[in-house]
Amino acid sequence: MSYVINSLMMIEFSLISILTCLSIMKVNSSFILLFLIIFIILFSLLNILLIIFWTSKIFNYNNSNLYLS
Repeated sequence: MSYVINSLMMIEFSLISILTCLSIMKVNSSFILLFLIIFIILFSLLNILLIIFWTSKIFNYNNSNLYLS
């Protein structure tokens, strides 16, 4: 699961860097800024959801071990 989170973060940083380069080249800066904000919000929410899912999976695993013993 950490591999998934790391790959998502790499995608996020690459998109941010691409959009930053486009904004430096002065390509319709308002559109680029809006796009950048939307991507940051979406990937942040996705990362938070994955972390919540991952930790709940760990807690469920620990609880099942407690019940077995």
